[in-house]
Amino acid sequence: MPRTRNQTLKILFLERYLKEKTDADHPATMADLLESLSNAGITAERKSIYDDLANLKEVGMDIQSKRLGSITGYYLGKREFELPELKLLVDAVQSSKFITEAMSLNMIDRLEGLASVHQAKQLRRQVWVRGRIKTMNESVFKNVDMINEAIEADYQIAFKYFTWDRSKKRILRRGGELYTINPWALLMDDEKYYLLASEDGVMKHFRVDKMLEIRLIEKAREGKEAFDKLDMAAYTDSHFGMFAGESTRVKLLFKNYFAGVAIDFFGMDTIMIPEDGEHFSVTVNVAVNEQFYGWLTGLGTGVQILSPQSAADGMRDHLAAIGQLYPVKPLSSLLSVYDNILFVDTETTGFTAGIDHLTEFSAIRLTQDGEEAYSTLVQLPEGVTIPEEVTAKTNITEEMCASGISAEELKAKILELTAGNTLLVAYNAQFDASFLIELAGPLDVDYLDALTVYRDRAVAPHKLSDAIAHYGVDGVNSHRASDDTRALVEVTKALEKEKNNLLYYVNRFGYKAKYGFRGKQIERVAYYAQLE
Repeated sequence: MPRTRNQTLKILFLERYLKEKTDADHPATMADLLESLSNAGITAERKSIYDDLANLKEVGMDIQSKRLGSITGYYLGKREFELPELKLLVDAVQSSKFITEAMSLNMIDRLEGLASVHQAKQLRRQVWVRGRIKTMNESVFKNVDMINEAIEADYQIAFKYFTWDRSKKRILRRGGELYTINPWALLMDDEKYYLLASEDGVMKHFRVDKMLEIRLIEKAREGKEAFDKLDMAAYTDSHFGMFAGESTRVKLLFKNYFAGVAIDFFGMDTIMIPEDGEHFSVTVNVAVNEQFYGWLTGLGTGVQILSPQSAADGMRDHLAAIGQLYPVKPLSSLLSVYDNILFVDTETTGFTAGIDHLTEFSAIRLTQDGEEAYSTLVQLPEGVTIPEEVTAKTNITEEMCASGISAEELKAKILELTAGNTLLVAYNAQFDASFLIELAGPLDVDYLDALTVYRDRAVAPHKLSDAIAHYGVDGVNSHRASDDTRALVEVTKALEKEKNNLLYYVNRFGYKAKYGFRGKQIERVAYYAQLE
């Protein structure tokens, strides 16, 4: 029988079949082997297959056999890479940031060729993950090759360097001029390639994936002495995220539970000195920059810069700058508990609820969405007059009140404003709340008396005008409800800013100890004596 070209390649076809189609779980019978050769146009006898298998074993292929009932199966045992190793390699390629997605798929396809088709299915199930962040500069590997070529040849290189703008467009640094530098080493940090190079006698590093149009300059590199003196391990350890910064000897105080973090970042050789039962310190060289401060911020209160003071000051400034991006919303402590904060002030014909009457009501309702102001004069019952000394103080006359709303209308408005989860705030809240309750009945609100808070904070006198002056807030104490309500809002904000404990005073009213408490107690309010 004439021998075809494929016939002469029989042993190679057999080798490929064993590599591609067989493994310990999928052995091939002699019939399978003969059929595969037949499909390739090769005729063979069993004896020649046995000889070929023996020859393949002779040259190093780990061909194994196993009984399949009454017949024997053959498969390739050990391979260049075992399945668990291939899984690791495929996962590393797929998850790597600096390998583009197209390159990942191409490399994984070739790695799958090192396994049987059955094992390759396991590889695809193992790591098929999309959406991982990949570098967008596909020339990174060509850049790496050219940089290595320059380093081996002792050549300089030139390139253009870019960054991104907010429109995701490349912006060339230095106006597009070429960088000409002396390349010394390639580094990798956070799955990014960096080139360590010298320029004008200064050691710098560059992101390789941001380098464009790299070319060799057939000129000997300069600055070898500086590179030879450089401790590469210390350089990479000290530059967080490879951000530039002045290398500084920094002493850090860690809480004990961050020992693993310190070892991960600074290495097992870092000396960790116990400071007390709960802390240890390390002294390390780091590039003091925003990346370093950001790393410390992520550890919260678990780490503190002890020295130098310049680094501690920089950390404080860093946190202050961040804090300015997130200003505290005024009265946030109260708004975190209550849906509505209702600031109220009233003017009356006298001092006693149930005997005297409202002449003016003003309110500012504050919510997470903003504020709403309301103010009105109140009609007096027939025959009720305003004492001259009250009019002199408030400038409210009986004729003015006649243009106001009725008591019933005000009652409905008060119930509307106090609906829901509401905190009612007033200055001398016992006075204002007593008149409101006398008109509208018990209110389903909590109370905060700004006067009580201010008495605990400052020495006498404690009038609203005194609080306005003490805190230097905008507002006047005109004895008109609308003005006083606005002033009350600003004073309450100042009280919270001074000391964030206003929730402690909710439903707690103070009174002057030397006079004792006077009046009718309000439901859900606790009373206590305050010293002047």
